[in-house]
Amino acid sequence: MDNLGSVVERFEMNNRRRRRMALVMLALGVVLAPLTVLMVVVAYANTTSSDDLVPSFVLGCVLGMLIMGVWLGVISFTRAHEFFELHEEGLAYVRGQKRRVVRFDEVETLKDLGQNNIVARIFARAAGGPTPVHVKPHRGQGLVIPSLLQDAESLIEKVRRAVEEGDRPRAASSSAKDEGNR
Repeated sequence: MDNLGSVVERFEMNNRRRRRMALVMLALGVVLAPLTVLMVVVAYANTTSSDDLVPSFVLGCVLGMLIMGVWLGVISFTRAHEFFELHEEGLAYVRGQKRRVVRFDEVETLKDLGQNNIVARIFARAAGGPTPVHVKPHRGQGLVIPSLLQDAESLIEKVRRAVEEGDRPRAASSSAKDEGNR
């Protein structure tokens, strides 16, 4: 089908962590939203110059937290069967009936998305994982290995070794056969 070889390892999305983050963001947003609205109303009522920037910024952050909490909650249920498969010759992302693959020999770059993005670094740290990595092929759409993946560090390291060093992962059965033939 994809000609990626045998499945070496499967990496599930951590939906429990997604839900926990959603609940924390929603709870904080619900508590902080009325307070920041009050702060903005007071700031705008007494404004004589442009001293209302900070309250507006804080309100925007709180509203963003509420939106992010709702979004994470929704996708934790709608993407319940989402995972990555590490194959001998590539990486596959599976969500329901959809499947996207990238062969290791077609990868152009591996880009750490947190390198120049403070929001990605903060989110990854809050998620308890590494910063996301974009696996970009020469042609077509790439894959992003997210920080909410269980054992994301291990998958990123295995993909990096396969792409940069040519050290392809091997399924347990095929490596046992190779050693038996020596």
